[in-house]
Amino acid sequence: MSSKKNQSNIPIISTIIVAAVATALAIAATIMILTSDSSDKTNSQTPVTSSMDTAYLTKPYQEECKEASYALLSQSHEILRLFVTEGLFHEDEPYGNLPEDGYYTVNSTKYRSMQQIEELVYSVYTEDAAQKILKNIDGNGLAVYAVDKVYEKVADADAESGEQYVTVEKLGISADFIPDPSKSWTNCAITIDYYEEGRCGLTVYLDVTSATAEAVSEADEGSVLEMTMIKLEDGWRLTDFVTRS
Repeated sequence: MSSKKNQSNIPIISTIIVAAVATALAIAATIMILTSDSSDKTNSQTPVTSSMDTAYLTKPYQEECKEASYALLSQSHEILRLFVTEGLFHEDEPYGNLPEDGYYTVNSTKYRSMQQIEELVYSVYTEDAAQKILKNIDGNGLAVYAVDKVYEKVADADAESGEQYVTVEKLGISADFIPDPSKSWTNCAITIDYYEEGRCGLTVYLDVTSATAEAVSEADEGSVLEMTMIKLEDGWRLTDFVTRS
């Protein structure tokens, strides 16, 4: 196996710009986003108890929501890159054949196991949304990544008994995965609407620059994403995987 496909570049996201916005129904803030790393997978999907009044809407709470939306959107951009716009490096099969199990072996220094992919997705999305990303990203049952069982030669094989191989589990990428770079974006601005404690609406304006950040409401519909962010017992999560049209 020699050449590599689905080569990807690190996304370039702009610096943060914050501006306060007030409406009759909700208080909002607009943020410019850049990428960051996420952490562990969660098994708990129970939202924190919410309140219908606005007493919870303190400055520390609003700052918490801003930071959470920044982190989640940055990591969701990485997930978009992995599952939609680019995918990970992989090695070709000999003579250009399709892999027998339907998955090429991923060749990445950052992502080496299915567990890493799952931990990333579960750190950003709720259970239902994460399952859709991992098992049915296209609505037709496509699982972009899976465990790829590879036969490797044992380094100290006994010469008298011939070559010996062992089965090694590696990260695989589906041969059916087709990158769609048209859904990619470089930076964004976010408007946060505080619905109730522990639940916020996010309006994401894609491909926004510092020069246009104050006029994000005039962005084309195809460059605006609507999503919801909720607070679980172990942190904030996005409830839906949304991409540009």
